[in-house]
Amino acid sequence: MKLKKIMAISLAILGVLGCSWGQISESMLAAEPTTPDIVVVLDPGHDAKHSGATYYNYYEHELVFEIASYCKEELEKYNGVEVYLTRTSNKCAFGTKGSTECLKKRVEYADSVDADVYISLHLDASSNKSASGCHIYYPNANYRPQISKEGKNLATNLLAELTALGITPREEGIAIRNSLDNTTYPDGSLADYLSVIKNCKLEEIPAVLVEHVFLSNYNDIIKYLDTDEKLQKLGVADATGIANHLGLVKNATVKADANGNLCYFVDDTVDTSYSGLAENESGWWYIQDGKVDTSYNGLITYREEQWYIRNGQVALDYNGIATDENGTWYVKDGKVDVNING
Repeated sequence: MKLKKIMAISLAILGVLGCSWGQISESMLAAEPTTPDIVVVLDPGHDAKHSGATYYNYYEHELVFEIASYCKEELEKYNGVEVYLTRTSNKCAFGTKGSTECLKKRVEYADSVDADVYISLHLDASSNKSASGCHIYYPNANYRPQISKEGKNLATNLLAELTALGITPREEGIAIRNSLDNTTYPDGSLADYLSVIKNCKLEEIPAVLVEHVFLSNYNDIIKYLDTDEKLQKLGVADATGIANHLGLVKNATVKADANGNLCYFVDDTVDTSYSGLAENESGWWYIQDGKVDTSYNGLITYREEQWYIRNGQVALDYNGIATDENGTWYVKDGKVDVNING
């Protein structure tokens, strides 16, 4: 089973071969851009073939596609993130006959792009036309409790942004929903009810399902859904919640300071509080206290995957053996390949 990357950035130093800071050189800028980005999959619920709620001549699958598109546009303003949609139009992306198969295919697609997080976007509905507000589901604590912990944190961040728009949470705002027919996970524990959350957990992907407002409530439509500007606000709110959960930042890059040192800049100011990996047009760099440590050579752990660093830069051209305090590892294309046997 392949390792899933952690959603929040973490970096542990496994070995340091030098400690002096280096300055920028032409050889350091020769590498091709690399892509150890966080991968976000946005799932606009339903489609024209597997339609959702319809009220007052508004269609759930059309509205959530617009919200997802605005969310993607906003997320792509952040550094170090790749964003995918499970469908790029209102047609079914997978040509499936039933909604169960379609939902499974969506999760399989997310797994194929190595998703770090999965957000399914919906609108709620009720026979009670006065029902109103937002509600977000996250995974239960069974089988893979870390997935539940990450999903709850994501749901909490999303809820904060939606309530900032004036949307009142329904009940507690975030919740789990367990299987109603005693479906279980491989360890025998009770599974989640919602298909995308359950199947994502099986693939080790934290997932949430967002019910933004009630399409069956005409007041919710007028307040939040009946113009592009209002749909964009929902999309931006979703993107902000996702970014806050993942620790993403805008306007960040690695470039030379006045003394020629490669540094991590946010809004044209060196961020001395940051240690981790950061990118620019030339690749990914190891940052310590806001500066690129060009003396560092060895392995680091980034999003639960080990990367080989040469002169402070991720060396995607390296294939071979690397050693740290935990043992000797096979490195392929700059990353430890834990699936190699032999």
